[in-house]
Amino acid sequence: MWKYDVYRTAQKKNLPFIVGMIAVTVLQSCGGKGDASTTVADKLTREQLDSIGRAYEPEIGTYGGTVRLSLSADPDGFSPATSQSGYSRDIMQFIYEGLVTTDPVTLKHVPHIAEDWTVSDDGKEWTFGMRNDVYFSDGVKLSAYDVEFTFNDVIYNEKVRSGLNHNFRIKGKKIDVEAIDSTTVTFTLPEPFAPFLTVAGMSIMPKHTLKEVVENGDLESYLSNGAD
Repeated sequence: MWKYDVYRTAQKKNLPFIVGMIAVTVLQSCGGKGDASTTVADKLTREQLDSIGRAYEPEIGTYGGTVRLSLSADPDGFSPATSQSGYSRDIMQFIYEGLVTTDPVTLKHVPHIAEDWTVSDDGKEWTFGMRNDVYFSDGVKLSAYDVEFTFNDVIYNEKVRSGLNHNFRIKGKKIDVEAIDSTTVTFTLPEPFAPFLTVAGMSIMPKHTLKEVVENGDLESYLSNGAD
């Protein structure tokens, strides 16, 4: 529903990992020789597998189409701030994005919606410069004000009852989030917090669509799974 109207370029980073995993699980059963339980991984080093994955160049498909997922149970909704179901997360990974993401090969945080970030000397102020080419599916450009809205008006809003309200605090204190302009957002932490970039990977929600919904206390029903 809220999928950005741009290609998910960061997905290219997931493909090498997938290719590597496929290579590991292929059985050497051709020609009837060798142990059927032997895998390619037994003959290739980690560095070789990593090299194969990194060398893979995926083709970007055409915009549009349909993604079909097989789930064993219904999702409980499509709000990243309130949905608890793993089935919901399986779907929302195709709908929302965060400022940063995790490189599946290095497991390091890398820019996603953000282009870069800086950290103050005391480790408490994180400033993110954002890309200027990310849009929601209705054509509205995603901005730092959407980031500010997601944290201040949704997650830290007591009326929303988001479980992340507690998780995204440091020793009980909220993180101060402020949009400096449309492409710059600052997070001021009450004290240094090593895993902060995990928080910065929070899915960003569209302010222009959800502001009134949140104010009316209807977020969960608005982004529900549609069940009676």
